[in-house]
Amino acid sequence: MRKPKFSADSKLVRYIDPDEIKRKGRISSAAFMSNPGETHLSVNSMETESLAEIADYYRHAFADGDKVDAAERTVADFNKAATKAGLNICYDQVKQRWEWHEETTQATEAYKHRPVPARPPRPASPSHCGVEFIQSKLDEITLRKMAEFLTVQKPRLHRKI
Repeated sequence: MRKPKFSADSKLVRYIDPDEIKRKGRISSAAFMSNPGETHLSVNSMETESLAEIADYYRHAFADGDKVDAAERTVADFNKAATKAGLNICYDQVKQRWEWHEETTQATEAYKHRPVPARPPRPASPSHCGVEFIQSKLDEITLRKMAEFLTVQKPRLHRKI
């Protein structure tokens, strides 16, 4: 299994619920808020799996086999959103990873590979990752602003895949 490198131009894909798509293909900022009970923002890395493979996982996990929608952003887009929200995101050359810093903590990994094993009838998701910096001590309003930034700068929307 290939592990993503999370370079600045790495593509991360997120499932988009049909209710989160507005007129003219715009996406609600709620699409980039973490799922209930998760401390990270669930995304899938196109470094590890193709869009078709990721869509197959989404169809089984979220849409009962129907076609799905997904939004594509780069790691640079997520980093820019974090910076606009007041987080310090930087690349550690020694550890070869993006990190975020809070005033009272050490540097923490900003993106983490979190493969999901198969749970029949749902297939595995070897490309599943987490955008970890959303677990920072940002308040709800700031997290919403960060999610809004990810939609205002229109993501690439893959419809009915």
